[in-house]
Amino acid sequence: MTATVARLPSRPSRPTISVGGSAQPELEAALIGYRLHSSLEDVSTAELEFGNWGGDDAGFRFYDREVIDFGEEVEISIDDAPLFTGRISAIGGHYPEAGPPTLSFCAEDSLQALRMTRRSRSFEDATLEDVARAVADAHGLTAQVEVQAAAAPLIAQVNQTDFAFLFDLARRFGASVTVDGDTLHIRSDEGTPAVELRWAGTLRAFDVTGDLAGQRSTITVGGWDVGNKSEASHTADASVIANDLGSDLGGSALLDEKITARNEVLAHCLPASQSEAREIAESAYRRMARDFVTGEGLCETDPLIHVGAKLELAGLGRLFDGEYRATSVTHLFDPDSGAITEFRCDRPGIGDAS
Repeated sequence: MTATVARLPSRPSRPTISVGGSAQPELEAALIGYRLHSSLEDVSTAELEFGNWGGDDAGFRFYDREVIDFGEEVEISIDDAPLFTGRISAIGGHYPEAGPPTLSFCAEDSLQALRMTRRSRSFEDATLEDVARAVADAHGLTAQVEVQAAAAPLIAQVNQTDFAFLFDLARRFGASVTVDGDTLHIRSDEGTPAVELRWAGTLRAFDVTGDLAGQRSTITVGGWDVGNKSEASHTADASVIANDLGSDLGGSALLDEKITARNEVLAHCLPASQSEAREIAESAYRRMARDFVTGEGLCETDPLIHVGAKLELAGLGRLFDGEYRATSVTHLFDPDSGAITEFRCDRPGIGDAS
């Protein structure tokens, strides 16, 4: 017996483009395609390609740099909701053997400035918010920190870019680093509303795997607290992700039950206090646990689908139905297929099959 799965109709939508704050209908009409990519571990980028021949006077259309120029701010939107905002950093020309010439440009968001600045420095008795504001101020950004973190006696940036330094520090507290215009955000994904996607509807395709190979029962971090002349050590276990799991079965529980308990010690972290040991151990455990279930999907483009967004996926069966976190999002467009979005996601557990 063959089941028929009915697909819901797609919602066609063509992007709008502004450069330097001005709408660009001529660019929109010449658009051949775009790729707007963002991930948890890098700056967001945009790659756009346009037809570059014709117009009122036959010839190259966009080489005067009046619209497309280095450093210009560009915004790509769908249904008046921004998908990407950044500055043009590269311009290219393409001349095929049998076809009209095209022009392309690449843009990066405001985190580009942080990635291009490398330095060594230290912060004494500083919180995550203190460091974030210092980094943001240096690049003309406003920091908005939604994660509470205690002050540390010393936070060192050693030959790191500002982006790598802030990313590593935020990850210790289970937070991500993103930018929205001129606002630098440090936040966790807790409390954000979920975007609902259903297979054979807005979720066009999805591949998912639950893999125990990288799972551990516990993760231990150890170092030495010089001030108190005592060991600084902490062991993180499944209690770290209890709220994320809900009624799901986590990878470590399945590892213990179906194979055997496996404990890991991270010897390279060298925490200088008990609180730092706890932060590092719990952060490492959280990252490991979330890597248990990973998926790749294709869905209708929605501005609410961005890196760090919660995705409520349905129609997959009770093993894989549930809430995922978007770890990578790529918005795509071409005139034939329209707007579509590829994403990668993770989840710390699977549904209870019993």
